[in-house]
Amino acid sequence: MSAFERSKAQVENEAMVRLLEHVEENPQISQRALSTQVGIAFGLVNTYLKRSVEKGWVRVKNISPKRYAYFVTPQGMVEKTRMVKAYMSHSLSLFREARAQADVFFIEAQRRNYKKIAIVGEGDLAEIIQLVAQAYPFDIHLVSLEGDLKNYDAVFIADMSDPQTLYDRALKVLAAERIFVLEALHIKR
Repeated sequence: MSAFERSKAQVENEAMVRLLEHVEENPQISQRALSTQVGIAFGLVNTYLKRSVEKGWVRVKNISPKRYAYFVTPQGMVEKTRMVKAYMSHSLSLFREARAQADVFFIEAQRRNYKKIAIVGEGDLAEIIQLVAQAYPFDIHLVSLEGDLKNYDAVFIADMSDPQTLYDRALKVLAAERIFVLEALHIKR
C-alpha cells in the first residue's frame, strides 16, 4: 500500500492517540468535550472509550451520577507510544515517497526549461513539495485555483483531500502536460 493511502486502522489510531492524550491531560473531561477536541463524532468517542476500557488502556471511575473520570493506565501509555511510533513511520514513508516523486517532477521541469511553477493544494503534501522545490532554481508559488494559472509554466497538484477536482479545474486552464501530480494520488487523466 502506498503511503498516501491511509487505512481505516491508521485513521482510528490517530484518533485514539488524540483521545488518550486528552484523557491523560484532563481525566474529568466529558465525552462531548473529547468529541470536539479530537474532532470525531460523539458516538465514536463512546465506542473508543469502551474499547479502551475493554483492552485495559483506560480505567473509569464514577465521580457523580452522570460524571466519570478516565485514567490512562500504564498499558494504555505503552499502546499510545506504539500508535505514535506507527503514525511517525507512516508519516516518514509519506515524506519519502512524495519527495522521490517530486524530484522526478522537478527534474522533468528543468528539462523542459520551466521557470515559474505553481503548487496548488494545502496540507502536508503541499509543504513537502515546497521543501523539495527549494533544491531547484524555480520561482515557486503556493496558489489556489482561483489564481491565474496561465501565468505559470507548470502546476503541481499537491493536495491529498481532493486531487481529482483540483486536476480537473487546472485542466480547464492548462494543457495536461503542464499539470503534474504524484502517481500515488491516482488522478484520472
